[in-house]
Amino acid sequence: MNTFLAELSKKLAERWLSLLVLPGLLFLGTAWVARALGHRDALNHRTALTHAAEQAQALNGKPVQVGALAVAVLLGAAAVGLLANALATPVEHLWLGRWRVPFRPAPTEPRTWIGKRMALLDKRIRAQYFGLQISLAWPRLWLVLEEDMRKAVGTLQERIGSTCTLAGWGLLYLLLGIDWWPAALVGIGVLATAWRRGREAVHGYASLVEAVVDVHQTDLATALGVDLPQGVITAAEAAKINERLDKGLPELP
Repeated sequence: MNTFLAELSKKLAERWLSLLVLPGLLFLGTAWVARALGHRDALNHRTALTHAAEQAQALNGKPVQVGALAVAVLLGAAAVGLLANALATPVEHLWLGRWRVPFRPAPTEPRTWIGKRMALLDKRIRAQYFGLQISLAWPRLWLVLEEDMRKAVGTLQERIGSTCTLAGWGLLYLLLGIDWWPAALVGIGVLATAWRRGREAVHGYASLVEAVVDVHQTDLATALGVDLPQGVITAAEAAKINERLDKGLPELP
């Protein structure tokens, strides 16, 4: 048991270091350069080196202050990492087109490519399986999948989440561009990379979910007690599945 807990603590520490602290340290370093140089001396590396030497000289022979600064930097890096992770959720909503313009009706179709790709998944399932609602069927279908298939789907879900977090970092660097214009260029590059990776990850995820439905439709029907006389879901079976899963009650808003 102690070995298990030690290994778990090690893995959590490694994950905390790689996902939060290291990117956070890079951001804090960039923020320090931004404050030291500003827009006027944006590319003057001599000024940055001079500031660094002055601050290092001020801390020379002060181990307590150096230790406190190191702790503060690590905590600050972790805090910035948590902020980037927190921005992942609004980024995901933005990518999926889940926003409304005040005093205007909500759009009937997603506004973004990623939102349209996810909407296409629902349309393709409905068209192929006579109106089967993937939003209702997927949680139940997940329960009958093999572990390997779950891992494959989970990997793509994690990839989507990581690209949203990457976009969060891009927003932070873009904000840092207020003090140092090169940071804005970095932010734009990170956001472009995140958007490209997000498109690829969402396309792969939607394609895999569709494939899972194609391969495991009979498992879903069997698990729900719906007979398939023709061996596949037809209009009658799709209606039965939808009715059983919908339960005739509205969902919470």
